[in-house]
Amino acid sequence: MQHTDLFEECPECHSGHILYDHEHDEVFCYDCGLVLLRNYSFYIFIEDMQ
Repeated sequence: MQHTDLFEECPECHSGHILYDHEHDEVFCYDCGLVLLRNYSFYIFIEDMQ
């Protein structure tokens, strides 16, 4: 898992511990478990295309 700067904090618990899980391709809050973004690699691909 890797830290990501895509989100500054979790909208649910306001924690700043936002991680990227390579295995599940998700960005999530380490503290409360909320999944903030699924298919992260596709999101990055689309961002690069713009």
